[in-house]
Amino acid sequence: MAFNGAGVRDTARTLKIGINTVIRTLKNSPPKRITSSPVRSC
Repeated sequence: MAFNGAGVRDTARTLKIGINTVIRTLKNSPPKRITSSPVRSC
């Protein structure tokens, strides 16, 4: 899911929910950690 115009519309259309619902959910959800371990530099 992308947080831009087309991504939000595609997500809303796929899930058959409103665009505002998608935006509200993304704004209210806590940030996710992408990496589980730090990157080591050599």
